[in-house]
Amino acid sequence: MNDYYSMTIIVCSICKEPSNSCCRECTIKGIVLLALSIVCIISLIFWILNTWKTQLSLYILAIVFFVAMIRYLIGATLKIEKQREREYTKKGYNIEFEKQ
Repeated sequence: MNDYYSMTIIVCSICKEPSNSCCRECTIKGIVLLALSIVCIISLIFWILNTWKTQLSLYILAIVFFVAMIRYLIGATLKIEKQREREYTKKGYNIEFEKQ
């Protein structure tokens, strides 16, 4: 008889890979990506404030590209998460995400 806990995988809440503790690599990657995102947003704001009168079309193009890039990254991440979740449930495992 299969016990609930013997068929449970603890999964990193970021990369969705099995882990027994906090995934250190994902935490570091998350901090680096957050810092880069903040720098990009601040740079974009200063760029907009300095050039909005002369290059309005370029500004609009940059905003559209930035939003499209973020939507693509979020969509790709969610697709990978759902795919891994399906793989684990097909194998008969219960999935529990680690608490951070």
